[in-house]
Amino acid sequence: MIEDYAKLFPYLALEDVYKFVSLTTTRHLKAQEIYIDYNSNSKKFAYVQQGMIRSYYMQTDGQEKTVLLRWESQFFASYQTVFENIPSQQIFQALEDCDLLELDYHKLEEFINQNPKFEKARLAILQKMLIGTLKRVESFILETPEERYLNLVAEQPEIYNRVPSKYIASYLGITPVSLSRIRKRIVEKRKS
Repeated sequence: MIEDYAKLFPYLALEDVYKFVSLTTTRHLKAQEIYIDYNSNSKKFAYVQQGMIRSYYMQTDGQEKTVLLRWESQFFASYQTVFENIPSQQIFQALEDCDLLELDYHKLEEFINQNPKFEKARLAILQKMLIGTLKRVESFILETPEERYLNLVAEQPEIYNRVPSKYIASYLGITPVSLSRIRKRIVEKRKS
């Protein structure tokens, strides 16, 4: 765990990494457990040590739209709640047993006010989250569904063993039938 943070914040001395980690609490989630519910005011950042998290919107017709998948060594949060003080419009759920490190944003702000040298660590977390969001938006503008799928598999090769295909399809912005066709085309291309 400390090694992960040390890699993430290479500009911090090890004793400072320990101080930063001391702000976190460990949380274990069972598969299918809701971590942040709709309308929650949770102002926590979470770092996935082990497991898979899905974030989705529940539409008025009862359909779920998966918008975020996070796995080991990734951060996530309900952005609207943390930055705009708006109750979460998304639901964050563990897809498998998860071990998370939680960081309360209010505690982080208080800590940084007293220890300004840690501002760079906060900015690194926020930057990592922002870049991930921007890449996702760009992928919907610049890539085909097949390219989005291939990139997802390249980033997380075990995705199909860890996430039901209906969630993968929703995350990619396509139907499960379209996802099945894409996978079939890829297999056929590799055979020839």
